[in-house]
Amino acid sequence: MMLFPKFKNKRYYTLTGLLGGIRQRLVGANKTVPWPVHFTSLVKSPEKIQPGTKAPGSAIGCYIDGRNGIIIEENVWTGPRVSIISQNHANDDYYSYVQEQPIIIRKNSLLATNCVILSGVELGEHTIV
Repeated sequence: MMLFPKFKNKRYYTLTGLLGGIRQRLVGANKTVPWPVHFTSLVKSPEKIQPGTKAPGSAIGCYIDGRNGIIIEENVWTGPRVSIISQNHANDDYYSYVQEQPIIIRKNSLLATNCVILSGVELGEHTIV
């Protein structure tokens, strides 16, 4: 059974991943996300996110906002409660949003527990945050 046919990393298809994937497809805010997401995580605008080989948001309590675009290269690990927020508001008007460059996270990086990556940031290869 292929719940996420466009997601390339098939090692996520364990029994737990399969049951969580069925739940994700049937209920919840992450129904349109084409990769496995933990039920406590939230992904906004997944169509503007290039997820690489891992599943961003598969850990507990992640918040990933892709409205300005997020590029995640190969082998990027995200820990629990990581926030990747690509859209920001204007400094003088908190109700208007600013178009910025997408967030780019280069290959073989680690985003550890509770880290926050904001709009326009580019992390190089082998970065640990």
